[in-house]
Amino acid sequence: RFYGVRLFLDLLLQRLYGIGATIPYLRGLLSSRYSSKEIRDLFPRNTTVFRTCQIERAIPLRHHVIQDSKFDAQVISELFFEISAAARDIMVMNYIEEATAAAIGWQGVYDMMINKLINSHSNNDTTG
Repeated sequence: RFYGVRLFLDLLLQRLYGIGATIPYLRGLLSSRYSSKEIRDLFPRNTTVFRTCQIERAIPLRHHVIQDSKFDAQVISELFFEISAAARDIMVMNYIEEATAAAIGWQGVYDMMINKLINSHSNNDTTG
């Protein structure tokens, strides 16, 4: 589920904000909503589990999951484009947190964002 939501959010953010937008967007989300130690301490850290699931820098997903994620990202992004830009930015942040929490639990929200940033930086990830 972790990699499914990660792929979906990558695709969604790329459709909404352009190729390469995922990392800067998550950095902004982390700095605006998770900057205080008190907030970060609410989320247990467990990035080891996420790292061990990777297979030679590839995200272990079936092809149908990739196709479903592409379709879902297209549909959801079209809905977001119907909203004014100012409201859209706030709603996208809320949506990312809610979609992640629904897929992997609220405890995984912070780790998913941190894991994406760490793996992208250390592996020269080009997905976002």
